[in-house]
Amino acid sequence: MKIIKPINTTLVSSTVADTTYTAWNSATAYTIGQYVSFTNHGEYQALTASTNKSPDVSTLEWKFLGTTNRWKLFDQFLNTQTIKTTSMQYLLTAYDIQAIFIGNITNVISVRIEIIDNPSSVAIEDVTLSASREPKNWYEYFFGVLSGGNYRTLLYERTTLSRDVSVRITINGALGVSVGVGTLIIGTVKDIGYMKYGFSLGSLDYSTVKTDITGATYLSKGNSVKMLTGTNFIPTTLADACYDDLIEIQGVPAVFYDGIEATRVYGFIKKFTMPIKTPVETLVEIEIQGLI
Repeated sequence: MKIIKPINTTLVSSTVADTTYTAWNSATAYTIGQYVSFTNHGEYQALTASTNKSPDVSTLEWKFLGTTNRWKLFDQFLNTQTIKTTSMQYLLTAYDIQAIFIGNITNVISVRIEIIDNPSSVAIEDVTLSASREPKNWYEYFFGVLSGGNYRTLLYERTTLSRDVSVRITINGALGVSVGVGTLIIGTVKDIGYMKYGFSLGSLDYSTVKTDITGATYLSKGNSVKMLTGTNFIPTTLADACYDDLIEIQGVPAVFYDGIEATRVYGFIKKFTMPIKTPVETLVEIEIQGLI
């Protein structure tokens, strides 16, 4: 299993408009119902009349509506998407980019990733990832519907070693169709060994049972998150380093993956144990809970 730990990035440019709301101004007298954007990339609606009440801290005067469109793919939520018709592009710079994860994508045909060496301004990697699943057999190819449709996530690990780089990401859809991206994670990669077959995939449902004023009971649909539980093998000589890596990543939203797409989880470590079986082999038993 590998872990992508997010690193700090700087947005250089984007083809996605930020917001349609005007920026909040401390000198403006706002009335109930007005909308503003703020420097934290948030959008707010006025709950009361106010002047010089900063939206990010004045919760009695302002209601937080969500992140602005350009920045939605950088928040910690999978179920909020940056939306743009046909295609979108982001140019970011960060030191020591090792992998890129793009999650909760809709109507995406392909993603082009260009890694640019900053000192020379030359693209040292240029790859296009298809969001379409390959047919599993000849019958499906000619007559059937592709199993599972398109990928919901895409992941790319770098092939060169340069650390001072930028990344240009172009997300393409069909002409005139809205493309959506839930999250974009750029980070370093930690390897915690080989996952043993027999890992468990599941889902945690946040739907609740409610009763209305008439006494009728019904299910109120909520969000669900992916769960992954598995066991990894590592050499016992690496047990100390692996333990430190897992402790460091606890409480941090990260991407966990191993081989097939189903194991890709954007979430956090709920629990892990490390049974040291022999002087040669150590197991890493890990439980991961996805984020919404």
